[in-house]
Amino acid sequence: MGPCTFSHPLVIVGAFLVFIALEIAALPRFVRAARASGKVIGAMMGMGLALFLLVLCTVLEYYVVAEYWADSQFGLM
Repeated sequence: MGPCTFSHPLVIVGAFLVFIALEIAALPRFVRAARASGKVIGAMMGMGLALFLLVLCTVLEYYVVAEYWADSQFGLM
């Protein structure tokens, strides 16, 4: 995540939130593409990848925020 993560942690939190929002916005697009083109296999693979990345990013966001909160509450920074 880089050396500046702990000096400016809100930047990485904001980036994760934007990425999560983009992943959520991508899911309806995959459904529309599957219905319009009839290529269900490709759209299902895209939906699966988007859901996987959404879960991964949400878990990473949770751990980054929890670590930042713990460091700020307990004065470890």
